[in-house]
Amino acid sequence: MNNPIEIFYCWQAVVTALMVYMLTQALKSYVPLLYTPKTAKGKVVFKRGLMVTLPPILGFIVAALIPIHPETLISYVTEHASNKLDSVMIYGAWGAAVGQFADYLYTKVKGFIDDYVPAHRASIVPSSSDDESESQ
Repeated sequence: MNNPIEIFYCWQAVVTALMVYMLTQALKSYVPLLYTPKTAKGKVVFKRGLMVTLPPILGFIVAALIPIHPETLISYVTEHASNKLDSVMIYGAWGAAVGQFADYLYTKVKGFIDDYVPAHRASIVPSSSDDESESQ
């Protein structure tokens, strides 16, 4: 068997992570249009419960249904899975881990960009007071 870290550093994991990211963003955009909780407790459960668990759930579904898996994982399933349910659960667990990692990376990169861009935008884009002083 190959190195176990190859399970996450392969093109299949990248494609799965991108699918999970796109589905998560689509659902985060459309679900509030269809359902809006009316109470404060409902809003907290909706935002911190459902929306946080969405990437691993979508990762599980994507990996269980779409047959793109790393060869290392396929060889593991071939050796150890005794039935179809075992293989679906192994692929789903891999997809859930990829989905959670994709969400983690998205959160960190978005936080970095949000912190970095506004601080440097002021030095790049001249303000209106700079334009007035140059015209005089």
